[in-house]
Parts: sequence; structure tokens; C-alpha cells
Amino acid sequence: MNEYKKPISPSEELQENETQSKVIAERPAHIKENHWREWVEDSKVDPLITALNVRSLSGTTPHEYLLYGLPDSERRNDGRLRDYWLRRYGHLDYGGWCVAQLTP
Repeated sequence: MNEYKKPISPSEELQENETQSKVIAERPAHIKENHWREWVEDSKVDPLITALNVRSLSGTTPHEYLLYGLPDSERRNDGRLRDYWLRRYGHLDYGGWCVAQLTP
């Protein structure tokens, strides 16, 4: 049997979100300190939204996130990206952050 749940008013929902945000007030491990500061302190984005949607990338991970969809013709026989793509996206070597997205 289904239980009746009282609808949440906008003010109750806001209070619930504020409580969740306070729980996430500390930087999660998957976000670097400078990226957390940029999003939460400098840009004033809610910590919960930041924690759920932002990820710091370094090493080869940025390439994997952005260039995974390239066809095999853009890779060498050993699977490595062609030099054109490595030069074009050379700035990825410095890392950065990405925001999760949904593509409906």
C-alpha cells in the first residue's frame, strides 16, 4: 500500500537544500582546492551543486573526456591520437575542471 506523502512547500524545500549544502561545505576529494575556491568562494555557486557536478581533471583524463568520440581514423595504429589533435588540445596538459551534463 502506498503511503501518502505531504507535498513539500518551497520554503521547506529551500531549508532542506540549505541543510544539504551545509553538509557539503568541505571540498570533496574529486575537486582540487583552486577549483573549489573558484566555484564556491569566488563564483558563489552552491557547494552541493558544485560537489555533484564539477570534477577536476589532470594527466590524460581531460583528453579522455573531450576526445573519446573521435573516429578511429583520427588515431594512429597504436591507438594514440594523431599529432594534430595533441597540438590543438595541448592546453589540456595543464588540467582543469569539467561540469557534468546530460544530453537528452
